[in-house]
Amino acid sequence: MGVGAIGGGQTTLRFCPTTEEGLHFDTFKVGESGAFKRGVRAFKLFLNVDKKPRVWRIGPALADFITINQHHLPNPCPDDVNTFCYVVDKLGLLDNCETRQVEIPPGGMVIANGTSIAHEVVSGDRMVCLETFVTALPGRPPIRSTQEEFLAITEELGIPMVKDFPGLEALANQDGSFERTKKRLAEMA
Repeated sequence: MGVGAIGGGQTTLRFCPTTEEGLHFDTFKVGESGAFKRGVRAFKLFLNVDKKPRVWRIGPALADFITINQHHLPNPCPDDVNTFCYVVDKLGLLDNCETRQVEIPPGGMVIANGTSIAHEVVSGDRMVCLETFVTALPGRPPIRSTQEEFLAITEELGIPMVKDFPGLEALANQDGSFERTKKRLAEMA
């Protein structure tokens, strides 16, 4: 078992109603590369501070998604996991994935890495999120980052990768999961 150290981070207070945000993998800085450093692992703790359950839908883990959908992914794929997750969201590749619903009871906590598992908040009003990172202690084996896991699975599957993903800028004008979900719900109303 590896031993790690928890680094600095931030606390996010999410005190507003959230409904149907669309299934997605977390991305940062509009899909810019380099959000995940070698030997650093994201660590997020979600605490439901509401009187009612917070409901999530959970989809496939990133490695499972890539394996199942390898023949439907862009060719070539971005070689950066943050950019990859951004492209997957903009192209709607998670829109038809199987999910299961999970309820976080009042006072309940969940530890999760939103880049490693597809997820969406279905409903919930008040939550606290503690976001930090974990690194290996000196003299211990390095912790495998999300980026390193991503590269390992794509290499194992022989998925062609490219540093500068063509058309990345054009995707900024396309709806992501959140916008597509809101439009779908508006049409149903």
